[in-house]
Amino acid sequence: MAYATHTNLTGAGSSVVIPDDTWYTLDTASARIDEILIGAVYDVDVHGMPTDADVIDTLKRATVAQALFMLQGGDETGQTAGLQSQTIGRTAWTRKATTGRVGTAYAPDAVTILRTAGLLPTTARRWPL
Repeated sequence: MAYATHTNLTGAGSSVVIPDDTWYTLDTASARIDEILIGAVYDVDVHGMPTDADVIDTLKRATVAQALFMLQGGDETGQTAGLQSQTIGRTAWTRKATTGRVGTAYAPDAVTILRTAGLLPTTARRWPL
C-alpha cells in the first residue's frame, strides 16, 4: 500500500510530467522508502501503516520525493541506476565508474526528509533497563 496518492504527487509543484496512472510508481516508491527504513521503529496499524500523524506526513513527503526522482530519471524500476550509456541496436551497456555502490535507487530528497524527521535507523539506541 502506497504512502502517498496521485493527488499528493500532482500537488508537489514539480516540473516533472506526472502521468495519469501513477499507482505503480507510488507503490514502488513506497517500497523503496520501506527498504530505507529497515530497522526503524514507529507505531503501525494491523495493515502495517503508520499511525502517528507526523510519521504519516513524513512518509508521504518522502514517497512523493522518491516518486518524482523515479519519474524525472525515467527509471521507475531502478534498472538503469548506475548506467553511463546504453545502446539498443547490438546491445551495449556501460556502467558508471564509481567507488562503492553503483548508482542509486534512492532519491536524495527522500533520504533527507527521513533523516531530518529522525526516522532513519542510523544510530544504535540503548533502551533503559
